[in-house]
Amino acid sequence: MNDKERFVQKIIDKFEKIESRHLEDYLLRLTHERHFLEELFNVLEEGILVLDEYKQIVLINLAARNMLGIASDEITGKPILKQVADERFSIFLEKTWEFSDKSISTELILQMPRKTILSVTIINYTSGEDDMVMDKILVFNDITNKRTQIEALLNDEKMNTFNLLSAGVAHEIGNPLNSLDIHLQLLQNLIESLDTQQKEEMIELTTVARSEISRLDNIIKRFLKSIRPFRLKISEQDISKTVGNLVDSLKPEIQEAGIRLEYDMPSGQPLFLYDDELIFQALHNVVKNAVQATPSGGIISITIENTKDNYCKITVKDTGKGIPNELLNKIFDPYFTTREEGTGLGLMIVRRIIDAHGGNISVMSEEGKGTLVELKIPIRKRGKKLLPQS
Repeated sequence: MNDKERFVQKIIDKFEKIESRHLEDYLLRLTHERHFLEELFNVLEEGILVLDEYKQIVLINLAARNMLGIASDEITGKPILKQVADERFSIFLEKTWEFSDKSISTELILQMPRKTILSVTIINYTSGEDDMVMDKILVFNDITNKRTQIEALLNDEKMNTFNLLSAGVAHEIGNPLNSLDIHLQLLQNLIESLDTQQKEEMIELTTVARSEISRLDNIIKRFLKSIRPFRLKISEQDISKTVGNLVDSLKPEIQEAGIRLEYDMPSGQPLFLYDDELIFQALHNVVKNAVQATPSGGIISITIENTKDNYCKITVKDTGKGIPNELLNKIFDPYFTTREEGTGLGLMIVRRIIDAHGGNISVMSEEGKGTLVELKIPIRKRGKKLLPQS
């Protein structure tokens, strides 16, 4: 008999001498402590998953189930790979399972049930009589919001640098363009006073040159307008009316393209504060993109709804060609466009308008199936004015 067997035998001998009443009290206390530990385990913000050597679940808390998209409660003893729908987790587990280090830290991006970025620490520990059975503890932290905030800060810094440099370059180009236009105009006046056979040809050449200078000047003005800070003209507006006006303005173009337009604008929408002209412009850019991406016979749908977190969510969905996944993170970059005739400034302007209102924009797309754009604007109302004190 080894040491462990002798220890167990002593415990059994002790239990035989304990009165049943005392044993019952002790077991009840153990049960209470277990329930307390389970509740504590489930209120942790970190997700904790314990797996045995066969990748079966030994322990899992509520946070881990939520992060991994596991709905069922009764999963202890079941294989983890059959509980998590996202195949990225299976690939991740296969790659990290053979690591023999005591602990490793890495990141995992899941797309189901929603896009989630997880910081994962994997701890190896031994169990069993011979201390040779290798089990694993996985500790998850959801860093999606933190990563989004960092990306937003980097994007703001990049845009500020871009705006500063671009405004300077545009200004330096604009001055000589004006000078060229003035001199061409003087040259054209001089040519008109001449009496030569090439007079008409020379006038035509200077006219073309002035036209091209004017076009360049318009491009610069439009660009400068897109990067300057917006001055919001806030007033209480009806978002259903703004969207309705947009639909009326684009309906002839949409119908001519052979596209079916569906829109759901619930009645009784509350008035809230926003810049009607700028929101109209943002929505116009989004719907215009949808029209240009959707073939004849396709559908564009526009819906409005108020969210529980007090936002007005406007969704524009199309059944167009979609955006390749590798290009999705570039669509808000200046001058990025997939169309030959596009300027690459439309979505950048949309984002700046929504940001100026304290809202956010998200784009989901699948190549060959279509694109969904969500604009969320905070519902803010005028504060009540206090009566002056007597």
